Amino acid sequence: MDIPALVASASLLQTVKYINVASGAVLVFDYFQTLGMEVEFIWTSEWSIAKVLFLLARYTAFVDVPMVLYYALAPNVPHRTCHLVYAVSSYSTALGIAFSEAIMILRTYALWGNNRKILIFLLTYLGVIAGPVLVILTFFLRSLRYGEPPLPTITGCYPTEGSIILFADFVLLISLETIIMALTLWIGIKRFRHSHNRLVYTLYRDGIFFFVYLFLISAGNIIVLVAGPPEYVDLLNTFQRVMHSVLSTRVMLHSYLSERSTRRSTEKLAAKEHPDAEFNRTSSIVPGRLSKGMYFTVTSVAIIVLVESGHVSSLYRHENCELSHFSKHHPSYPIGCTHTTPRISYLILR
Repeated sequence: MDIPALVASASLLQTVKYINVASGAVLVFDYFQTLGMEVEFIWTSEWSIAKVLFLLARYTAFVDVPMVLYYALAPNVPHRTCHLVYAVSSYSTALGIAFSEAIMILRTYALWGNNRKILIFLLTYLGVIAGPVLVILTFFLRSLRYGEPPLPTITGCYPTEGSIILFADFVLLISLETIIMALTLWIGIKRFRHSHNRLVYTLYRDGIFFFVYLFLISAGNIIVLVAGPPEYVDLLNTFQRVMHSVLSTRVMLHSYLSERSTRRSTEKLAAKEHPDAEFNRTSSIVPGRLSKGMYFTVTSVAIIVLVESGHVSSLYRHENCELSHFSKHHPSYPIGCTHTTPRISYLILR
């Protein structure tokens, strides 16, 4: 390889390193920007599937991203170490993206009113493509060969050979995200287009943004792997991994913020209407029970029922809800809301 070609190759590799470093900076910046919300909403909450997925999607990135930076920037790395570091970071990246997609599956399941068929379908599809993704990744890792950097200014590991088969993983990823997006659009148009509920709007909006951003990154990865120079094999991998972590965890944090905003605004409305009433907040969608006296039962999505002397005197709600049958002769009869919105709050936020 002549000198101009070596300089051009080194320049391309340097671009990849710049993007990897920038991706790491985005991860750290987002972490500290949202740490306060995480402490308030995640650390203090009870353990649940949603909480576990959040922590896995968020903190596995702090395993593989530093390894990628070491792989790209450390001087005089042995070839065996290059293989090991790249393999571990690649499998960690695949798992982290899977956790992020699981959060979006959970969100879609909630938007569909806890439809078990939707959940089973999406989880099955995720499981079906997980096998081929790992097989393709393994073949790609085995195809890598390393050599000595041709110029002393090139730091980190220097791959000399590698297959482009990795693009197939991004095709499979796009297929899953396209299905999730189609289900989100369908239920949004069908059921929530006239909704004024802040939580539903946030889940719907964030889901669309999540899909658009990551679809473009995945498409860019496919184009680079198929048509780009070999030096660009890792151009967008770390960036895509970071954005999966950042966007999926923000979907959950924004859901918490929306729920809190909705609850506070409804409490203010109720307090203004009935300043002498006593508030009884519930942390789940388990219906409250009516009893004599005046009090509020506030669910996690701010469905408020005012009860006075054993009968319903006022009702404030953000969605059309069907209340359980109520008999004034049975003041302790349970009352609640069967609309899907409380289920969304219960699933995503609890």
